[in-house]
Amino acid sequence: ADLRILDEKGERKYRGSKAVRKALLAGESELRTTTHIVTKEVDKGPILMISEPLPVQLISGFADAGDHVIDEVSKAYQNVLKEVGDWIIFPKTLECLAGGIFRRDEAGLLYFGDTNIGKWE
Repeated sequence: ADLRILDEKGERKYRGSKAVRKALLAGESELRTTTHIVTKEVDKGPILMISEPLPVQLISGFADAGDHVIDEVSKAYQNVLKEVGDWIIFPKTLECLAGGIFRRDEAGLLYFGDTNIGKWE
């Protein structure tokens, strides 16, 4: 999911296994894939990369279509997002990690090149 989107409390809005479903029901106009450092809490680690957007086009009344339809549409969007998001940024993220572009210093701070992007715990 796009882990940049925050809720009213400043927490990541779309986390967990049903993140795409939640984003669709919330009326998001696009979906993105995010790679991040895995931490004890699901989808809370520092963001490493974000994919290009996948536009969302839903029928009017989608939220009232029933759980079966919502689940099927969410699954279809998730599968497309894997192709246009995951399969592109996951290898790039691994290349950057292996090449030292992402790095952690002695204090546990995470860097992309020379830019501090968060704490790696």
